[in-house]
Amino acid sequence: MQFKRLLVQSVFWRGLYFITVLLLNVLIARIFQAPGSGLIYYVSSFYAFFIVLAGLSLDSGMGFYASKNEVPVNKLVNLSLSWTFLVGLMVVAGTYYYAKSNRDLSFSGPILFVSSLSYICGNLLTNYCSSIFYAHRNFRSPNLIGICCNVLLVLILLIIKSGFVPVLSSTAFLYIYFLSFLLQGLLLVASLLYLYTERWQPRILSAAEFKKVIRYSLVAFTGNIIFFLVYRIDYFFVKYYSSAVDLGNYIQVSKLGQLLMLLPSIMASAVFPMVASGQKEEVKKGLKLLSRLSLLVIGTLCLLLAVSGNWFFSFIFGKSFDRMYQPFMLLVPGILSLASLYPLSAYYSGKNKLIVNIKGSFIALLFITIADRFFIPRFGINAAALISSIGYMIFHCYVLFIFKREYKTTLSDFFFIGKSDFIWVKNFILKTFMR
Repeated sequence: MQFKRLLVQSVFWRGLYFITVLLLNVLIARIFQAPGSGLIYYVSSFYAFFIVLAGLSLDSGMGFYASKNEVPVNKLVNLSLSWTFLVGLMVVAGTYYYAKSNRDLSFSGPILFVSSLSYICGNLLTNYCSSIFYAHRNFRSPNLIGICCNVLLVLILLIIKSGFVPVLSSTAFLYIYFLSFLLQGLLLVASLLYLYTERWQPRILSAAEFKKVIRYSLVAFTGNIIFFLVYRIDYFFVKYYSSAVDLGNYIQVSKLGQLLMLLPSIMASAVFPMVASGQKEEVKKGLKLLSRLSLLVIGTLCLLLAVSGNWFFSFIFGKSFDRMYQPFMLLVPGILSLASLYPLSAYYSGKNKLIVNIKGSFIALLFITIADRFFIPRFGINAAALISSIGYMIFHCYVLFIFKREYKTTLSDFFFIGKSDFIWVKNFILKTFMR
C-alpha cells in the first residue's frame, strides 16, 4: 500500500510538472524556431555536462542516506549550499577565461555569464534538494515550485508573442529563462529548511557521514557521466556534421523522447527511496508490472505519434520542425527500451549495486560513439536516431540479463501485457482516486 501511495503522489505532482515543461518547450520552439531553440538547448547541454562533472552526483548520495535516515537534513542542506558556492566560483572563473580567449561563442557578453552561473548553480541546488525531498517521500513541494516557475515563464513567453509589453523581447526572455533555474533552486533550499528543520544551523557532516555520502556519490558519478553521454553524445556529432536546422529538429526529437520517459522516471523516483530504505521485497514484486505498464503507456503514445507525427510535429512546434518525423520513428524502439529499463535501473541504484547500470551504459556509449562517427557524416540525423535507439536497447538487454540471472525470471514477464494488468490498473485507479 505504501508503494502504491508513493506512486500516486509521484505520478500526480511530477506529471503536472512535466506538463508545464512540455508547454514551455513548445512555446520556445515556436517563438525561437528550430535554429534558435536548437542553439538554446545545445548551449544548455554544455552546461548540463558541467553540472554532471562538478556536481559529483552528490544528489545520489544525499538521497540514498536521507532515505535511510542516516544523515540529518540540515547537514545535507549545508553541504548543498557549500558545494554549489564552490562550483559557482569555478563557473565565474571559467566563464571569464572562456570569454577572454576570443573563441567562437554561441552566447556572448552578459548573457554568457548570467546563463552559465544561473543554470549550473540553480540546477545543482534543485538536484540536491529534490533528492532530499524525494527521500522523505515528499513529491509535492519540489514539483509545485517547479510548476510555478514554468508557468511564470510560459506567461512571459505569451506576453512576448503578443507584443503587448515591448520591453519583454526575446533577448530579455533568455535572461529570465536562465535566472529562473537559480530562483527555483533557492526556493527549494528555503522550503527544505522550513519543512524539515526546526532552525537552520551551520552544522557540517562528520568525517564518517561525509565518507559514506561521497563514496556512494562517486560511484553514481561515474554512471551519470556515462549515461549523460549515452543520451547526448549524438548532439555533438550532429552539430559538427549537420546544419543548424537539422540540429534543432534532432534535439527536439531527443527532448520529445525524454518527455515520453515521464511515466517511467516517475515510477523510478518512487522505487529508489523504498529500496534504499530496506523495502526491497515489496518493490521487487512490482518491478515486472511497472515495466509492462510503462511499455503499454509509452507504446500507445508512440503509436499515436507514429500515425499523426508527420503533420503534428510541424503543427505543434512550427514549420521549421518538418524534419522530425523520420528520426522520431527510428528512435521509438530505443524509447520503448528505456521505458522498460527505468524501474530496473532505479532498483539496482536503491540496492547500492550501481555497477550494473554503469556497465550497461558503458557498453551502449561505446557502440553509439563509434557508430555516430562513421554514419552521421553520411546519413545525418536519421543515422543518429537509429544508432541511439540501438544503443538504448543494448543497455536494456544487459540490465535485463543481469536481473534474469539473479532472480531466475522469464523475459515474457517484462513484455507481455495480460488481462490481470488491466484489472490491476482499474483497481488501482478506483482505490486511489474514487475513495
